[in-house]
Amino acid sequence: MTNGRIQLGSNMATSASKEQKVVASLALHGMVLPTIDELQQGQNTHGAKILRDAFVNIESQIPGITHQFLNAIIESDNSKTDLNFEQSMLRYAVTPCKEYQLDRPEKEFVRLSSRSTALKSILSRIPDDIGDRSKFLNTIKSIASAIKEMLDALNDVCKKHKDFKKVS
Repeated sequence: MTNGRIQLGSNMATSASKEQKVVASLALHGMVLPTIDELQQGQNTHGAKILRDAFVNIESQIPGITHQFLNAIIESDNSKTDLNFEQSMLRYAVTPCKEYQLDRPEKEFVRLSSRSTALKSILSRIPDDIGDRSKFLNTIKSIASAIKEMLDALNDVCKKHKDFKKVS
């Protein structure tokens, strides 16, 4: 934000790493699109579709713009509230996101998806638990356990499905 105006996309590198693109798209797929999908269930489905298409299009052209956009909104309103972008992202992490879901029916993939959902659920509790030391330490233990279970499930997928295409 400069002189009361929000600047977006000015420093977004188009050659961002794959990891940065995935993290950046979490704002789009984890926060914005689920919210727009809720709007589509209301009265103005055409307007919601236009908005959805616009966000998807601009994110594909400027990866991370949705993240910057949401962060700028939160920062511009930060003097009035205690909103924190990272906390908001963690809370929304539990929201199902079809762009990141596995559609394979094999039991190893179903287990991996289940473990991933369990981990996201635990991660979404961090903002609420961080103020209570005892609760937060238990959450950290739960996260470690959930990560181990998810990695075990991923290992099973890799062992039993050598044909599984790596993410590129």
